[in-house]
Amino acid sequence: MGKTRLSIIAVCTSFIFALAGYYILLPTKVPVAAQVKQVDAVAGDEIKIVNVSWIIPEKTKTELVGESQLILSGKVKEILPSKWSNPNFERGEHISNVVQTDVRVQVDQVFKGQPYHKNEVMIRINKGKVGNIEWRLEGFPDFALDEEIVLFLQQDDSDNARPEEQNYVLSGMKQGKFSKSLPESTSLSNGKDALTLASLAEEITTELQAYKILTKMADPKIHKP
Repeated sequence: MGKTRLSIIAVCTSFIFALAGYYILLPTKVPVAAQVKQVDAVAGDEIKIVNVSWIIPEKTKTELVGESQLILSGKVKEILPSKWSNPNFERGEHISNVVQTDVRVQVDQVFKGQPYHKNEVMIRINKGKVGNIEWRLEGFPDFALDEEIVLFLQQDDSDNARPEEQNYVLSGMKQGKFSKSLPESTSLSNGKDALTLASLAEEITTELQAYKILTKMADPKIHKP
């Protein structure tokens, strides 16, 4: 009886450590917490709010510049109605269900890369509201009409991406959007770093040089401690 009890305890302990190791070794950009709670809508209908928390790797300004395929300044011209990420834009079973919102941005100046279209780009974020379901993901920023912004972007190559739509996503999620705290401000911030439009071109050139050195240092074939 004593040996049996010890065996059970050992198995349970092994399972607990294995489970803890699984969560510790979760890859980045994987939702680590998803919680659905219900609140009452104004009309009395039930609204389901999905709060999703993510592990967001912190990026330096050098990494944002180096890893982004497109860097530009512009103004938000349209926020399209949210939709499901599925092929028919409807919620389904046994497939990915993510609420996404597209934001159309008028391009003022391009600092790196070449956009799909000269005058505007479409940014896709994983948040929004469809019907009575609101999808909130803390890793993505909000956008406002006529907001002046600087964006660090990558082509959307996610599992739900449609190449023909030619959308972009933010580099480092909310870290890839810089905006003004006040309309009269001369600097923009992503909540962690700040930049100034007047000197942005020169700063990007400097950061690109720093990124080249950074990647060389990280290459074991080149850098040998």
